Amino acid sequence: MDNNINSNRSGNTNPDEKACAEQLQAEIRDLTALGKQALLDHEISKAFDYLLLPAHVDEEARRYFLMIFNTFTRLYLLTDEQVAQLKAYSEKGYNMAQYAYARYLYIVRPDKDSIKEADKYFKKLEEAGLGDAIQAQSTIMLDGHYETYDVTDAHKMTVKAIENELVKDLIPNESDDIAEVNPVFYEILGDAHEKLGDKEKAGNYYMKAIGMGYYEAYGSYYFLKNENLETEELEQQYLDLLSDACKSGDPSCFIYKAAFLMDKFNSYDTEKQQRISEEIKADLETGAKLGSRIAPYFLGNAYYYANYGFKKDNNTAWDWFIEGTKRDDGDSYSMIAIMISAGDNPYEVSEGLVEHCSIMSLRNECNDLLELVVESYRNGELADYAVEIEKYYIPRYEDRLKENDDDVADTDDDDSGYNLIAIVKTDGSADIIEFDVEAGWNELPELVGATRLDAIRTQPLYDVSKVAGYTTDHVTGWVDNMGLMKDLMMNRIGCQIYPGPIAGDIILTLEDAKYNPKSFRSLDRLKKAVVALGANSVSVNLDDGPDDDGRYDAWS
Repeated sequence: MDNNINSNRSGNTNPDEKACAEQLQAEIRDLTALGKQALLDHEISKAFDYLLLPAHVDEEARRYFLMIFNTFTRLYLLTDEQVAQLKAYSEKGYNMAQYAYARYLYIVRPDKDSIKEADKYFKKLEEAGLGDAIQAQSTIMLDGHYETYDVTDAHKMTVKAIENELVKDLIPNESDDIAEVNPVFYEILGDAHEKLGDKEKAGNYYMKAIGMGYYEAYGSYYFLKNENLETEELEQQYLDLLSDACKSGDPSCFIYKAAFLMDKFNSYDTEKQQRISEEIKADLETGAKLGSRIAPYFLGNAYYYANYGFKKDNNTAWDWFIEGTKRDDGDSYSMIAIMISAGDNPYEVSEGLVEHCSIMSLRNECNDLLELVVESYRNGELADYAVEIEKYYIPRYEDRLKENDDDVADTDDDDSGYNLIAIVKTDGSADIIEFDVEAGWNELPELVGATRLDAIRTQPLYDVSKVAGYTTDHVTGWVDNMGLMKDLMMNRIGCQIYPGPIAGDIILTLEDAKYNPKSFRSLDRLKKAVVALGANSVSVNLDDGPDDDGRYDAWS
């Protein structure tokens, strides 16, 4: 079968040629039907074998063939022989093979030149007017792999892709038969119904997507159902569901299973935690091996902060974060920058790597270092990225400040009548006491025997802030800046929330968006934050007074 299968150019078709053409068309129809059924059964390898050749001469086959490649996890289900076949057909000039092979190179990245090789094919296909290839170049630009990073140009390429008849394989009409082999469509429908408040219908669509092999929909399904998993029996049913889905070999299943276990880890007893720790490690490593973009970040984080029963290991954490950057994970880029800044990088690094990783984290939708990048630029650094920072990140940063200023409702709407802080001690316990930070800031260091306090502001603390229900204010830790020199005991919790050793007791306060320290006004939220940090016990010491109605005695 060739790229340019046509009737006789003379226009004269003899009976034998006509019969051959009809037979060929019948074979194409049969292969296309088999390929469609294989997609329905999520037999991706079979679908590839059926559709590879018909996709170059038949529009319907082409549409089905591209569906193998519009979900990145499916790319990892192709065999080595099929990848070699794609490469061989690409070198012969088969357009669909070139697109498929380029997408494989860009997503899987089997070697260091993969992106460069993928871009070469995408540019060839752009000249041929293939909308999908133009859209792929837009994605590469947004991932930061061109010399310039320009959202406007990327959007223009998307418009051009649509004008060049980009294949409508993501959001077809519900009545379109193509939807029957495209599980992504049903997750989009589920999301729409969830936003409309119809959770039952949303859940049904998510499960339909899952049933068709789009296991990434488990994430949507879990967040939809999470509030109803209030019993151990329901939690176990969900975990069994994920465990069964892992048999498919899809990386998403392993990641969602590990995330579920990580979320529940602190509620397990010590014996079960040891077993679950190994299970989390195995699931994340399997997910990483199968191509998950975020699995390396989860692994690196667990080793770096010694979470979920992992032993602290900066070397292993670094290696996993580096693997995450190879997959364009913004959080991994952020963590490489954080490790270098903290002096925890186990290897020598090139000058400018912190700046590069900080920018790449922002390009890949991780805003952890947004403030650092903007402030560094305003201090005369990052000059090579001046246009990008001025155009994208300063406006983003100023919008965040404006949202924080406008969002008054979430600051402290649960007023207990007390000013509260917490002291997290080296033995893992915590004391909640009354203290007015705004009025007695100078007296705060005395609580931990310090001359001066240093602030701890890290992602784990921002995560705790969210758990406690704060969206504008954030939980901040304060530690004796001479704790190490005083040879104070290491603080277990402190070492988990900070990329480095923390010695001595930690004071927890709130801060607003402009870094003004303040007391907690809600005992419920403060206790939730302390528990989320992993304190093994919490004591509450409040003075009886006119504002004490007896509600807080139960916490003591």
